[in-house]
Amino acid sequence: CAIVLGSAALDPEELARVVSDAGFEAQVAKVMRPKPGKSKLAGSLRPTKPRHTCIRQGVPKGELEEAFGGVLKHYHEQQLQEYSRYKNWTQSCYMECHEQWSPQVPITEELRDVMLPLLDRAKEHFATWYKDLYGLNDVEVVTLNSFITKYIPVEGKDEFGKHVDSAKADGSLILALPTDEPHDWPGLKVWDGKDSNGKIKEHTLKLEAGDICCLDSLVWHHGLPISVGKRYVAVCFYRCKWKKVKM
Repeated sequence: CAIVLGSAALDPEELARVVSDAGFEAQVAKVMRPKPGKSKLAGSLRPTKPRHTCIRQGVPKGELEEAFGGVLKHYHEQQLQEYSRYKNWTQSCYMECHEQWSPQVPITEELRDVMLPLLDRAKEHFATWYKDLYGLNDVEVVTLNSFITKYIPVEGKDEFGKHVDSAKADGSLILALPTDEPHDWPGLKVWDGKDSNGKIKEHTLKLEAGDICCLDSLVWHHGLPISVGKRYVAVCFYRCKWKKVKM
């Protein structure tokens, strides 16, 4: 699999590693020079710790219950633009969309407002984890977009298959929400790290309401399908601006 990069937003070694982890042979064929002003530091460090984590009860039950009524009231299926590669996906309702994010997606302000305290708390958890992952004294976490996804037991709407999140994001977060109809979700599969034989490790995380999963950039994962009920999650994509590295 030959990789030809046409954007400085992608780190060639990182992308080649992700493709190799998926079982393909990868070779970097061409890389454009970084954009002026881009920190060289951001591409120079590689974490030695797991590139995902689960934070149990990252959001307290009371805050979840208070917000969930608003989620049920304001959530609606949303069609993305025709040119989006996810144009046929309708199960997500968007709360935030950074001005530099593409494609630009209409947001539902009422949904954002009821979820904002939870989103802020989740972002704090992500920042703390990301600083520890990369050995940073400080980091500014900017939300690129956030949305609520509702999974239902209908083909094409019961799961989101194995994927990595946008290469434009430095990391992402999944917050499990309550439900009004109990489901049978088996969990979130994450492919991260290697065993003693060099084989990619497969992890299965069962997230209860209030639990948070943090993912570094380009980590493969798969929200497994449900067969009954409804499953709600909040998802955030982040850009991380590094301030200072611990020495």
